[in-house]
Amino acid sequence: FLANVKSEDGKYLTASCGYRGPMATQEVDDEVAKIQQKMADDFVTWIPNNIKSSIITVPPEGTPMSGTFVANTTAIKGVFQRISAQFAKMYKRKAFL
Repeated sequence: FLANVKSEDGKYLTASCGYRGPMATQEVDDEVAKIQQKMADDFVTWIPNNIKSSIITVPPEGTPMSGTFVANTTAIKGVFQRISAQFAKMYKRKAFL
């Protein structure tokens, strides 16, 4: 399920950083700490250590290293509100009965 949402409309709950290639664990930890400090206002305060990282030493084919950032945000709320409102309108007209 993919949705086009603006991250400014919500806050990040958790995030995962996946790195592939020869990287030092300390280097990854430092970068994650920088991200947490820089984006502290964009993350919820009630989940400590909300960015997890993983390192796979085997690089992807064709490049020496890569990184992936996946996050869970509350901005998806707007999509569900819109779908719920559209369904309520159709249900009121008995479109599904």
